[in-house]
Amino acid sequence: MKKSILVTAVAGIILWGCAGPDGYRISGQLEGVPDSTIIEFVPVSHQENDPIISATVINNRFEAEGRTDRPCAVRMRINNAYGALPLIIENTDITINCTATMTGENGYDGKAIYSFDNAEISGSELSTRYRNIYAIRDSMDRLYMDTQHTHRSVIEALNEARESQNGIDIDSIMSSDAYKKYMEDDKKFLAGVSEAFNKAVLDNKHDFFGPLVMLTFWSFFTPDQRPLYDALSEEAQNSYYGQMVKKELYPAGAPGDLLPDFSMKNDTSEISFHDVCAKNKCVILDFWASWCIPCKKEMPNLKEIYKRWQSHGLEIVSISIDDDNTAWVKAVENEGLIWNSFRDMDKSISELYNITAVPCIYIVDKEARLVKENIRGEDLKKEIEKIMTN
Repeated sequence: MKKSILVTAVAGIILWGCAGPDGYRISGQLEGVPDSTIIEFVPVSHQENDPIISATVINNRFEAEGRTDRPCAVRMRINNAYGALPLIIENTDITINCTATMTGENGYDGKAIYSFDNAEISGSELSTRYRNIYAIRDSMDRLYMDTQHTHRSVIEALNEARESQNGIDIDSIMSSDAYKKYMEDDKKFLAGVSEAFNKAVLDNKHDFFGPLVMLTFWSFFTPDQRPLYDALSEEAQNSYYGQMVKKELYPAGAPGDLLPDFSMKNDTSEISFHDVCAKNKCVILDFWASWCIPCKKEMPNLKEIYKRWQSHGLEIVSISIDDDNTAWVKAVENEGLIWNSFRDMDKSISELYNITAVPCIYIVDKEARLVKENIRGEDLKKEIEKIMTN
């Protein structure tokens, strides 16, 4: 399903304060699988995680025991297969009864896909709440499939035209009433999904379920989800899930947050980033690479800004993520960088700031607090002028 808002896997650990003393016991019946089938309970996030516990099915029965310091939202799945049953593990007795049914299709890598039908989970009130919320996403999935089925003929025709690279057919299909109707219905579907998902987050904004819903409903985050996070309660934002969501939405932190300090060392000097900030009114922190074309296109703008404001308390710190030292040195010379420039040799700075792509430019104040992020071109120039003239 090619929609960023729908996911096939989510997981994570919930911050909690009162786990039971005796741990948890998960047991139940799983029909539809042969003996020795392994089922796994995978903690939820937007990253791949190892199972926190697993169990082997014998005579359609399984059992697993353990203890957790906090309840964990997990996906129960069959080893080496797709499809999952959402629940929350807490230190109590949890019973799961369901039937695993192969869908008749395989994933892109040939793995089987299972649905977990007639699922009954008892002993965990948190699981009941989570599954009720999860049902919203399932209903959106079904609505999507209905929309695709309704417009199957025009979708298939367009795919065939694109595969054959027949531009005339593509233009003809995309100008047809059938395609326009498909686009109209698709737009309505996306609007409906956004409304339903946003409401689910806000309905649960007072505790950890708010950010948990966000992780469950979106496969990845964009700045569009920031207002939702900002609307969460302080408790929700400070929960484990809240911090997980914040890290993805604000890789270096939110505006006003104190940015982490780091030391920068080249052949001639070693300095602290916080020290650089303290000595200046404003600092531009620029992550780049010699092979990055957009990075190089931004250099003339940075030079112009530096020339205009350096004497008024502006400094620039460029951090290269280059693996090749020779390429970095050559690029620094070719670009004529006259400000602090360092190579992140062990990627420790990039990891500290969760840098996943370059260019990535931050504006930082003298207290090392974030002012703006991911800002370039004229926007960067205007923002610096506003700061330096105040």
